[in-house]
Amino acid sequence: MAVSVLSTEQLERLRDRFQEYSQGSHYRANALSIRSRAHAVIRELTAPDNLPKLSLDDFDQHIWRLGSMSTRHESLGWHHAEKVLADTHPDRFTAMLDSGEIGFVGNMTWGSGAGTLRAYAHSRSRDEVEAQMRQGLRLLLHRSDPIERRLRQVEDLRIGFGRNICSGLLMVWYPREFILYNSCSEQFWTGFGLDFEAGLNWVGPYLHYNGFCQELVADPVLNLQNLVELDVFIYWHTVQFPTPRKKTKAMKQKRGQKPKTTRVGITLAQLKATKQEMSPDQFRATWGEQYDQLLAEELAKTTTDITPTELGRRARRRLDEIHAFLHGQTASMPSAELLCDWIQFCYALELYREAAALLPYVREDEVDAAIYKRAERIAEVCRSKRIN
Repeated sequence: MAVSVLSTEQLERLRDRFQEYSQGSHYRANALSIRSRAHAVIRELTAPDNLPKLSLDDFDQHIWRLGSMSTRHESLGWHHAEKVLADTHPDRFTAMLDSGEIGFVGNMTWGSGAGTLRAYAHSRSRDEVEAQMRQGLRLLLHRSDPIERRLRQVEDLRIGFGRNICSGLLMVWYPREFILYNSCSEQFWTGFGLDFEAGLNWVGPYLHYNGFCQELVADPVLNLQNLVELDVFIYWHTVQFPTPRKKTKAMKQKRGQKPKTTRVGITLAQLKATKQEMSPDQFRATWGEQYDQLLAEELAKTTTDITPTELGRRARRRLDEIHAFLHGQTASMPSAELLCDWIQFCYALELYREAAALLPYVREDEVDAAIYKRAERIAEVCRSKRIN
């Protein structure tokens, strides 16, 4: 689809919004700067020579997961991060990145529907998923086959490589040829009267959409260097001018497939019972997709999505409370039960000095006997482990 699908009025409005985006703040320069660094990490991890040693943990942390920004002292919330990108002079922002005053983790471009890739490949071993992850990346990024064939081959692996991750990785590696394609893209163009929505059969619509965006790169007024620049603008615009999304096509059925009305309201427990009664191939063909979706939703409820920076910040805050008490800097005495909790906390983090030092402050008669005995045993272990 060429840029001519935009009317003259629509194209002028697009150009006006792009000028507002480019000149209204420092957002454009800073967003491109931090994306450039995040994308360099992804390219290094997924380079042909590095694929054999790419682990699932590194993939989940640096490629699968939507990135987050932090300072040395705190993890920045979404709105705070957007403000930092908009308000900080680019020279200052670059210096902050270079010095580590501002850091990031994750891809800084796309999000995922579940916390880890494994949530989409639950029935396979870690080694199998890791091998298929590497195979998918090799097929997608480092083969010379036609792109449509590569996308369908990766999709057939059934490990969660959908339009979001596939188009995002292609954009990272080939920023003049491919652009990210997800719900944010759909929402943006809906505001300009264009429909680029796709259901489960997303490969064809994506290539159609990608061709349209390639035409926009050539627009002399927009003056885009590559498709990453267009994607940053699309994201900025959906934040500044949100458009309500339609609910019609996201779950449309596969072409030529009859709707399975029996699937309405089915639960994961029912599917697990059904799985026991059917052959693996038959179950996968009939229920595989819905089973994967329901299981991913169930697994997502059991894990907290937290960055290493935020986790460290919370642990640091608790440790500061403990140190303040041990150094006599608190006005009140913690309860015996809280002191026992602190002992357990310090032991778990291998802070043996603190755990041993806390026990004398616990009054045995103020806490349940079992709790005290456990704290006493932990403190004894810590005394033997601490370095004198």
